[in-house]
Amino acid sequence: MSKKLSGQDLRWRDLSAHDLKGVRAVRANFAGAILFRTRLGKARLVKANLVGAYLVEARADGINACCAVLSGANLAGARLRKACLARADLRGANLTGALLDGADLRGANLEGATLDGARDRKSTRLNSSHTDISRM
Repeated sequence: MSKKLSGQDLRWRDLSAHDLKGVRAVRANFAGAILFRTRLGKARLVKANLVGAYLVEARADGINACCAVLSGANLAGARLRKACLARADLRGANLTGALLDGADLRGANLEGATLDGARDRKSTRLNSSHTDISRM
């Protein structure tokens, strides 16, 4: 698959276990896409639409998803170390067991998100709106 996916419509596509490391997918539409165990390290998904996407166990260390819409997305067990999720919409997202070491969640909306078992062994910047992150 091409490493240039900016603006592409990838709704409902099954991209499970694909290697999308370093992909540029600014404003791409991944709504409902299945990205199970997909490698997204250092991908650029700024302002991408990932509403309801299935990202269980995705390997997304260093991803830039600033201002992305991930409401209702399932990120259970995802690796999001040093990820930029600043100002992202994560309302109702499932982050159960996600690894968030060094992730930037400043200004992210985590209202109704599930963070049970989410781990941060380093200093994740969590100045997020609409959330109680004390369970982390």
